[in-house]
Amino acid sequence: MPTGVPPTPVLPTEVRGCPRRVIPTRGALTHGTPPAHSRVPRPLPMGGKLGPPSLGSFGNAPRPTRVPVPVSVPVSVPVPVPSAAAVRPPATGRRRRAARAGQGGPGLDRAERGGPGRRRRCGSGGRSVEGPAGSRLPALCGRGSRPRSVRGYPGYRGCAGGWLRSVRSCGVPGRRYPPTHPSMGSLTCSQFQGPRHPTAPPCPAPEGPWGHIQGRDRGLTSHSVPALTQFRMAGQAPVPSSCDCFVALPPHTASPAVIFGKNADRPRHEVQEIVYVPAATHRPGDKVQCTYLEIEQAERTHAVVLSRPAWLWGAEMGANDCGVCVGNEGVWTREPLGEAEALLGMDLVRLGLERGGSAREALEVITALLERYGQGGSCKEEPVPFVYHNTFLLADRTEAWVLETAGRYWAAQRIREGSRNISNQLSIGSDIAAEHPGLRERARSRGWWSGDGEFVFAEVFSLEKQPPRMEAAKARFQAGKELLRQHAGHITAETLMSILRDKESGICVDTEAFRTAGSMVSVLPRDPALPCVHFFTATPDPSRSVFKPFVFVAGIKPVPQVRSPTFLQDPAKQIPRFQSSVDRRHELYRRHQAALELMEQDQERGQKLLETLQELEKQGLKGMKELLEGTVTPCPEELADLFFDCVEAEMKFYT
Repeated sequence: MPTGVPPTPVLPTEVRGCPRRVIPTRGALTHGTPPAHSRVPRPLPMGGKLGPPSLGSFGNAPRPTRVPVPVSVPVSVPVPVPSAAAVRPPATGRRRRAARAGQGGPGLDRAERGGPGRRRRCGSGGRSVEGPAGSRLPALCGRGSRPRSVRGYPGYRGCAGGWLRSVRSCGVPGRRYPPTHPSMGSLTCSQFQGPRHPTAPPCPAPEGPWGHIQGRDRGLTSHSVPALTQFRMAGQAPVPSSCDCFVALPPHTASPAVIFGKNADRPRHEVQEIVYVPAATHRPGDKVQCTYLEIEQAERTHAVVLSRPAWLWGAEMGANDCGVCVGNEGVWTREPLGEAEALLGMDLVRLGLERGGSAREALEVITALLERYGQGGSCKEEPVPFVYHNTFLLADRTEAWVLETAGRYWAAQRIREGSRNISNQLSIGSDIAAEHPGLRERARSRGWWSGDGEFVFAEVFSLEKQPPRMEAAKARFQAGKELLRQHAGHITAETLMSILRDKESGICVDTEAFRTAGSMVSVLPRDPALPCVHFFTATPDPSRSVFKPFVFVAGIKPVPQVRSPTFLQDPAKQIPRFQSSVDRRHELYRRHQAALELMEQDQERGQKLLETLQELEKQGLKGMKELLEGTVTPCPEELADLFFDCVEAEMKFYT
């Protein structure tokens, strides 16, 4: 595609005239480790045992002494790669010049003049696409030039020439490999990214029927990839770039409480904000504008606290003042996907919390709205649509529900004890407590179920051939299930925080394309006299973030440091949508990003800062434990300021 000038970002009034932000490059590599099922429980990455300070001592941890020490960064394993001449005939009459990658690191080795109006980049097959911060990235890879490798994950390796891709590997887990090398004994990049040159070494057949799989980059030409399909909507990257949600109930918990936790894994540079919305009473006939659709407002809405992508109305996860928690995840099913704007799954999360006084009521709200309005519309702030169906995990003080959807159809499973997790796949079997009235007839009419024998929802409505992302979700689901099993009977808030920080299983995501943008853990005591406590990070990567407590009381103090700026001409609200980009970073996000750079660039200073943040989190956990045990009784004013004070204390260490 033509490489035109990227659109100028629309900045809010308060940041106009500021220097253009620089998106940080990827961090250090992660190396392979044994699978989750072979591991014993590990120490908590950010906490361990509770520290001595009480609730009132928040923010009194000592400042770290900063001593500049260069950080050591693991390097890629050198693997010989076929030269361009070995896989492509020499091009005559073309000018070649050296070029560096737009994202740093080994990058692209050269750019070539392609067809009219095109620039050929390494592995791009004659096309380049728009990358972060206006950079240009290759659209396809595997065309014979030296590839760029990217961060690997256990069971995966890097893929060349792509902004957001990696390929399943039989090599050393977690290492970075140039994927065109035939000696690795695994699928090569070209199997997934399009046709190879006739002289290139042959590859085995791809694992699925989807043929050429485009990247999630913008601007791919129609002749290089097939038309829009469910698989494209599902995402092509085999890397685990999705969400994980957990709930534990007695007897698996260490105390008589339900514990809920979720990671929101989103596009790497998307900002997640924390929003408190007080309870309200509405007039008959009032409307509410969701992300894309306007619907009837309820007569009364509960107070809610939400962790949400800053560009939309709904939420990835949140809680209400009745002790209800809800989180959602994307799934892809046999039901067709559409780009028509309807309710997002994230809209349904917020609507369920605002209108449901229990987990069961929230489920009924969501299913009624789903049947009436449907689900649809892009779930990413980009012109290329990214659409999926949704699963939900809902919990309150007494029980939990798993709700899984396929279009307007749904099934729900009730959880009364033990633990449960969901990971971007249908998982409800025959244990169905509630369902859409036409669910089974729909399956019969489509030939997915004969009508005889047991009706297993996940088997009936799952795709026969799963996209790589959903295949990766199976391993993540099993890893999360095993981690819950290992801690059964002793699960606490700290336990779920440690699980959400687990990078070895892929539960905590940190890739060039996706990362964990926000995390949440909630403790819902069975005793209604005790308050529910909700912990939010409001920053990416929970392994290097602080979980900060929030308690519903009257007079909650606003926390503008975790609210993104607003825009008069917001590209998410204008038609056509997402035609420009804006800087949605809130103040805590900005300072946290600077701290992450410090941790990566200066090992000693970064380690001291991380230890200080860990101590800050310990103080909050200890204070909340005392609150839930009844050993301390803070005044309502102190609880109203609690989340604000925690954010302020964290920001002190970033200055």
